[in-house]
Amino acid sequence: MRAALNELFDHGRTAEVRLAVLIETGHRRFPVCADFAGLKLPLEPGQRVIVESSPAEGPARFRVRLRDLTTTPGPANASPTARCA
Repeated sequence: MRAALNELFDHGRTAEVRLAVLIETGHRRFPVCADFAGLKLPLEPGQRVIVESSPAEGPARFRVRLRDLTTTPGPANASPTARCA
């Protein structure tokens, strides 16, 4: 995040910077919020999002899976939660 802002500021000060994210989970590592989110998916501690693309379905198609790390991590515990286009 900091590197991206530094790159923007290398080209001059901007009046506004807006953030877009593919998935908004509600967890924060930085004190900023996304202005735009493709999918809002609140997660509990120990849950992770996996985003996969399928070349056979086209470049703009992807799958979002939820993995619960509180149990044994692995593909068997990943379940489909949403499909985005």
